[in-house]
Amino acid sequence: SDLVKNLLLKTIKSSNNTYDSPKQAWNILIKGFDDISENNAIDTFLLHYWISKQEYTTEKKLFAYVKDYVLKSPENAKELLESLSQSAIDYCKMLSPENMLWTKEQFEIKLSLESLNSFKVKQQYSFVLSLLSAYTQRNITLKQLKTMLNKIEHFHFVFNAITQQRSSGSIASMYSQHAINLSTTNDENEIQKILTSLSRKLEDKLPSYEEFEVKFLELIYLSNRTKSKSIIKYALRRLVGNNTNGLDIDHDNLTIEHLIPEAKIKTGMDSDIIGSIGNLILTDSNTNGHRLKDKEPAEKIDILRQAGYPLSKFFLDNTVWDENDVLERTKKLSKALY
Repeated sequence: SDLVKNLLLKTIKSSNNTYDSPKQAWNILIKGFDDISENNAIDTFLLHYWISKQEYTTEKKLFAYVKDYVLKSPENAKELLESLSQSAIDYCKMLSPENMLWTKEQFEIKLSLESLNSFKVKQQYSFVLSLLSAYTQRNITLKQLKTMLNKIEHFHFVFNAITQQRSSGSIASMYSQHAINLSTTNDENEIQKILTSLSRKLEDKLPSYEEFEVKFLELIYLSNRTKSKSIIKYALRRLVGNNTNGLDIDHDNLTIEHLIPEAKIKTGMDSDIIGSIGNLILTDSNTNGHRLKDKEPAEKIDILRQAGYPLSKFFLDNTVWDENDVLERTKKLSKALY
């Protein structure tokens, strides 16, 4: 962080700026990061900014590249400082969408950014930053932004969250090249070509359904096995959507309910069946804690039906519920989400 700070201060000093002092300019630049909990946010910002605008590099080599660029001319330093200040706002939106203001029409953007953060991957940061900047500058439409974020979100759900594959760096460099291309044009046709190109590359790199299903069927959530809880909640939430009749769409208020209750484990039922994602649904906390409790699966389904719960969307049309139904529903969920 000290290296990054010193480099940015050098940029400020070299830019012939009108600030009273480098310290004041520095404070203005990082003001947008105040509410972000990540300690190294300013470090990663500079890296992702650079590979979205200039060229792909590693964090280790970044300092030398930026230093050379800044020292070439005062004009370079001034332009860099102005561009950093503008991009910082979009970077904060990307890193901390829950702390930003969004219109009703932009709510899907917020959810996509939150979902990507929950996957704990950063490969896409350069392109997402470029996308947000392009939207801020009105070079892309809200529809284009939603569409691309949805594709990126789906790719990392399959690639990272479920199949847990690792990238050799090719994905990060792919995102970087498309980000640079996007940031250097405002031509509508050229922008669409860039978006189409990335969409095709993501499709090409998407793991097969067979790989996805194997890992998806392994998803388990019990009160004492919580490793996959966030991914399971995300997967089930994707089926809910943002506006479903009969279900609280406040995603933060949704909780995971076991159709066959966990109490059945004490009677000898297989815990892997009870914890399987095929035996899980999302309900609001009040329904989960007060109306369903440890009732039999058929009773729970009937209560949900009377409440207008979207049973078909959740593949819950059965009037009875046993181990075979759990496995069958797991595979249906897998196909729908893939």
